Amino acid sequence: MQDRENFDSQTVSFSIVMNLDRVIASRLRVSMKQENRTNNGLEELGTESVGRLLWKYIVPAIVGLITYALYNIVDRIFIGQFQGQTGLSALTIVYPALMIYFSSALLIGGGGSALISVRLGENNGREASRILGNAITMGLIISSAISVFGLLFVKETLLLLGANNEMLPYARDYYRILLLGIPFMALGFALTFTIRAEGKPRLAVYLMLVSSITNIILDPVFIIGFGMGVKGAAWATFIAEATAFFLAVRYYAAGKSILRIRTDDFVPRLNLCKQIFLLGLPACITDMMMGLQSLLMNLQLVKHGGTVAVASMGIIFAVYTMAQMPMFAIADGFQPILGYNYGAGNSARVRRTVLMVMLMIFGISILPIVPVVFRPDLFGRIFTSDAEVLLVATKGLRYFMFGLPFFGVFFCGTRYFQSIEKAGFANLISFSKPFVFFIPVLYISAWAWGLDGIWLAEPISLFLGSLLVSVLYFNTPSQKATGLPQDSIV
Repeated sequence: MQDRENFDSQTVSFSIVMNLDRVIASRLRVSMKQENRTNNGLEELGTESVGRLLWKYIVPAIVGLITYALYNIVDRIFIGQFQGQTGLSALTIVYPALMIYFSSALLIGGGGSALISVRLGENNGREASRILGNAITMGLIISSAISVFGLLFVKETLLLLGANNEMLPYARDYYRILLLGIPFMALGFALTFTIRAEGKPRLAVYLMLVSSITNIILDPVFIIGFGMGVKGAAWATFIAEATAFFLAVRYYAAGKSILRIRTDDFVPRLNLCKQIFLLGLPACITDMMMGLQSLLMNLQLVKHGGTVAVASMGIIFAVYTMAQMPMFAIADGFQPILGYNYGAGNSARVRRTVLMVMLMIFGISILPIVPVVFRPDLFGRIFTSDAEVLLVATKGLRYFMFGLPFFGVFFCGTRYFQSIEKAGFANLISFSKPFVFFIPVLYISAWAWGLDGIWLAEPISLFLGSLLVSVLYFNTPSQKATGLPQDSIV
């Protein structure tokens, strides 16, 4: 009888997935037709009201990224509830490595999209198409190398990340499967950046929604229905990432993009690859450093609190990541606007955009801070009923959330300098936060206050990083040195 119920549940779940995919694919085709009827999506970057543009680009990005964030969150909910603190700790241990690998998507997508936006602002579509082709080639080579290298050193990597004998079997099962999907993840996510850069934010969001919803539905099917545990969570993520990648490829292969890629555009050109690398490096470094910070924090957590502390960090990361998504969306959303107007010499619109973005950061950050600070236990219970883990997680979550507005300033600051082709400043910010601010604060505060000091390291270092962003911004011109006239603010 139980087997019959499980079979019925699995059949219904797969039916839902198939029907949902049909609905989303249909809506995706409608959106593509609407956005391809006109080139106004590109032209409006230099003419439309800055407020309306930010709304158009950022709101869809927020929806898409919050849904995308549910990848890890849903994994942790099901693993925490059905595998306990050991399974949750295993996912937390693997997380820093995945963040570092994800940086390859930001290297290619961030650098390629920033450069494409500037070239489109200069009305140079042919060069923008070459950039896209070279970005795809770079992404394929880098992500494949990461996948092969990671599979050769699975156990060594997990031990380096701090996995103990209790966590290792779970972490190994999860990590191996995700490594197979690194090329799909990197290229799929990078292509959403380039699609957004050509003035089609809705399409980029739909691709992310397809991937995220697929993952969310497959998680209970594989984890509970098939009894696959952490392996089920990993396979659900793999399939979801592959789905987004193939949909993005289908979009470009169908010739719907304003960027017309020719076969020779995929042949690496040293000057283009160098530009993509330099402009994408700040975002890549930021993500890698976040992974490094997570690694160092996990090692301190193992030292000061063991498996319970690491499991608590898994909950904190999940909630905090969800709260960060609007900040990522703001950065992703304003980058095409900044890049296009900087390339066109419209410095007044660049400054106006930055001002409105800063107001949005501080306004939006209040929304998650208030409920998390007053009732953190409500968020913790989503992931576990373990009283010991909840006690540690709720206290750490309060400390983390106070750094949210400073994270927005810091992260959007790196994207700002990336968008105006000031890679040196963007790299300085990316390197300074972990090495100059975070690591010293982490070890000093952990030595002085134990677990409380570990939780405090993140908000303190983000505050210092945001101060650096402010100093650099007010000492950097927002006009491209080309002598182009400035347009008035619309």
